Amino acid sequence: MIARDGWRLARGVAVPSRHAARGVALLVVATVGGGWLLSRMELISPATRLGQAGFGAYLGLVMSHFVIDAGLWRLRDPFPRALLTARLPFLLARKGDPDRLYAVRRPPGIALPLIALAAVALGPSRAAAAPIQPALSAYAILGVANVMLRPQVRVQSGSVASAGGELRLAAHVTVSGSAVADVVRMGNGAKVDPIFCRLVTGAAFGRGVVGGPSVQGASVPACQPLVAPVVDPALLAPVAVTPGTSDVRVPARTGTAPYPPGSYGVIVVGPGSLLQLAGGDFQVRSITIAPRGRVVCADVCRIGVLESVVLRRGAQIGAAAPMRAQNARIDIAGSADTPVFVAGAQSTVAATIFAPAGDVVLGRAGSYRGAFLGRSVKVKPRATVRGDSAL
Repeated sequence: MIARDGWRLARGVAVPSRHAARGVALLVVATVGGGWLLSRMELISPATRLGQAGFGAYLGLVMSHFVIDAGLWRLRDPFPRALLTARLPFLLARKGDPDRLYAVRRPPGIALPLIALAAVALGPSRAAAAPIQPALSAYAILGVANVMLRPQVRVQSGSVASAGGELRLAAHVTVSGSAVADVVRMGNGAKVDPIFCRLVTGAAFGRGVVGGPSVQGASVPACQPLVAPVVDPALLAPVAVTPGTSDVRVPARTGTAPYPPGSYGVIVVGPGSLLQLAGGDFQVRSITIAPRGRVVCADVCRIGVLESVVLRRGAQIGAAAPMRAQNARIDIAGSADTPVFVAGAQSTVAATIFAPAGDVVLGRAGSYRGAFLGRSVKVKPRATVRGDSAL
């Protein structure tokens, strides 16, 4: 029987001594307690400097765990192989080979330096980046009144806001930027940070249960102070539009050369057709695009629309290069009770839509790049929005 570091070899099998058993018990307590501590640290709000330092320490602990664990189990290296053979002989020692139970010298620990480095680097960086309420150009979606994002909408870049109403984020909505409104209502699984508001409510908080000195339940995201007005009202004035009388009608499955800038009447694009617009300013009465039809700005263009824009299922409108959505802007002066900009299901928009007097509707499962400003804005389920504003 040979004992090494609290282990003894009995009948060719390494078993722990009493000292090792206490070590195992301590390891279990440390693992369970450490796991609980990490789970609580994950919920730390970074709203204060202390919270930011705690969150940085949490990230440092998690990073250190992965770095140390990866190095420890790299058994092709001599030190990890020797350490694990000595400390965990029941995993690595061969039966009847007591010589493998030898002591090793540990190199200087790296866990604490990694933790300290992450806490210093990540905690202060978050503290320095205090949330700032976005400017007009930073919004991907902005409603003069109410804004509604239906389930599973993804705003992959840019912020969302209601300048004078309520912002509703349905279940599993994801917003990469800020949410700004007087009242923000969040559904289950909605994700956004930070939030600038006066009140934030909704099912995302779970059922509140009063017990003892505290109110239990899901954590409530904190509101950052809301600065009013959200947007200068002077920037939300409708644009005057004077259309022409000459209509443009493109038959089904037909393409056109670029139309020159000017004033036109009604624009109608048939199914599967393409209407190209040269760069410059356009004034039109209305635009209607049939399924799979396209209206494309070949260069930087600005389109003024007196009444409405309607895209049927799978239709497209905007800049020729979708990554340059700020090169196309559509100003809609209409103020009817019905929406003045309607994008059907699976449609594509690569433009800034400016309709402060009318309602904007973005269809289900569509792709929308630019900025979308309306009296109210509704985004239907599974749509994807990316900010690229021309405002």
